[in-house]
Amino acid sequence: MSARAVKWTTWIALCCLVPVPYMLGGVEIAPLIRLLFFTAVIVLLQISEGSGGPYWWAFVGLGCGQSLLIATAFYGVAALVARASATLSPARRSLAVLAAAAAGIALAVAFQAYDTPMSSASMHSNLLQVFR
Repeated sequence: MSARAVKWTTWIALCCLVPVPYMLGGVEIAPLIRLLFFTAVIVLLQISEGSGGPYWWAFVGLGCGQSLLIATAFYGVAALVARASATLSPARRSLAVLAAAAAGIALAVAFQAYDTPMSSASMHSNLLQVFR
């Protein structure tokens, strides 16, 4: 696995697994992918229903701004991981990245690490419940 592949694989794993706090109609601690989903829904509602006034634009701005900030921070972390793994051979680098991603997925599925008060299912969720 190349350093570039390590960076992008790590970035995707961070975006899909790491619980981050954000504010969008309510405070949640969930993966960035959930914030992106809610922001996309708000944007699509804005497009289909027409201008909803300043409140809709505030939600769109909140969602886009927070998403960009968190994604940029995760990209920086992923770049540091890729740089740190440059001393490993490509085979060991692949094994390390995939093992870390698998461990992250296992932990995210096993524990209710996410606070999702806007969810219809439960206030605390694991990874499978977040994407329901």
